[in-house]
Amino acid sequence: MNIKRPNREGITPSFHRYFDLVQGDDIFNILNQVHDDTNDILKDTPIHLEDFRYAADKWTLKEVMCHLISSENYFCDLALRITKDQNSRPISYSLEKYEMKTNAYKSLNEILNDFDEARSATIDFLNSFDLELLGKIQTINENQYSPAGIGYIIAGHEIHHLNIIKEKYLSEI
Repeated sequence: MNIKRPNREGITPSFHRYFDLVQGDDIFNILNQVHDDTNDILKDTPIHLEDFRYAADKWTLKEVMCHLISSENYFCDLALRITKDQNSRPISYSLEKYEMKTNAYKSLNEILNDFDEARSATIDFLNSFDLELLGKIQTINENQYSPAGIGYIIAGHEIHHLNIIKEKYLSEI
């Protein structure tokens, strides 16, 4: 199935910056391509950079990747709530303040394997919905979302962090 790019109507304004980073109309190809780009860039990262912080108050490279996994899981939960008409409020979530220590004790390669599993599950999950459910818009916590829009948020969020990784973490390699 090919999920066409939704319009901004199903994207809460605070996530427009991620949505706008995504180019193209086939979210499954986009999710796969962005994921492959991330893996290609990080697979040969020197060990000494895994716990590197480019500033004292910034995450390590491993924490960034844990953040991407946790965020992707959160967004999939949000999509599930939409498709099941669950108007219950999900746990409040701040992408900027979310605790990253959960799996940061692992090596970067182990975290990348976890990321592979999370992305595969996300694609299978989104692919399990028909086009009507994917386009369904629901208001949660005073913000509008659609499952298709969430797929674009996930991809754009990864692109955002990949740009930072290239600029701030790996610029010297």
